[in-house]
Amino acid sequence: DGGKREALEDAYEATLKSSQFLLHATANDLALQVSYVYYNHFSLQSSLEALEQKKEQLQAELYRLERFLSVGSTTQDALLRIQASLEQTKVEVLQTQEAMTKNLNTLEYLTAQSIVPTKGSIFRVDENQKSSTERYDILALEQSVLSAKANAQSAKAPNRPTITIEDTYSRYGDDYADILGIDNQNTLSLNVQWKIFDFGSTSSAYEASYKNYLSKSSELAYTKQKAFASLKNAQNSYKTSLAKIESAKLRVKASDATYELVKKKFQNGIVDNVAYLDALSEKYSAIAALSTAQNDIEYQKAIILYEMGKEIKGAIQ
Repeated sequence: DGGKREALEDAYEATLKSSQFLLHATANDLALQVSYVYYNHFSLQSSLEALEQKKEQLQAELYRLERFLSVGSTTQDALLRIQASLEQTKVEVLQTQEAMTKNLNTLEYLTAQSIVPTKGSIFRVDENQKSSTERYDILALEQSVLSAKANAQSAKAPNRPTITIEDTYSRYGDDYADILGIDNQNTLSLNVQWKIFDFGSTSSAYEASYKNYLSKSSELAYTKQKAFASLKNAQNSYKTSLAKIESAKLRVKASDATYELVKKKFQNGIVDNVAYLDALSEKYSAIAALSTAQNDIEYQKAIILYEMGKEIKGAIQ
């Protein structure tokens, strides 16, 4: 049949493999989304804890100023500023709680189950690995290219001769009881069919299939180059995240020391409430930023695993 059957079998096998790789790619895409939502939960949780601590500090300072105001040791303006900051912090607490609820709803949607995340899970990854050609979507595309190539060969098959061999007994299988005799001799026949002219339909079909093959080949080459660049970007982002953690740790130490100093000065009337509120906000912003950086590093690991073509779920420890 001009190689048509073999070409169709190759195309079917490649299509099947492509579908299998696409299933793996979809699962890894989902795992990457879950990773982001999972670690974002802890970032939001840390922000909420920092805001609650800030609120407690403001409530204590408001109580102190109310007592001082009653004996004329402070001004109404100072009291109102602390009160306004406290109310704003309460609003931020509510907003963060709402964001956490939405985040958990997204996690439930992605995993199809109700989950309360617990800390402790981290990814193991070799962030210096260079190859990115084993990504599941690329493997699927490679099989899609092979399928397109086989389909092009199949479309070209009618231009080749079709040869069939038949014999009389083959029609009866192994039951020779009714065909024995001088008048029922086995006959072997060789048939050749060759389409000489088909108004160009075969050539047109082959040309269309071959162009599809070339298109998918170009897409594969582009996707591989893009994947390589994406992996390099992910590795660079990981290094940046490591630097952010170190910077955030120093920021926490500095802001905590500054707050304690400014707090004493404020309570002794040396600095105004603006300086105090700035130092207070910086302290708890720094705490939240450190937690966010620490959670972000795990998500960056998940991205590297994805770009390497590794199963994200299997890399959790």
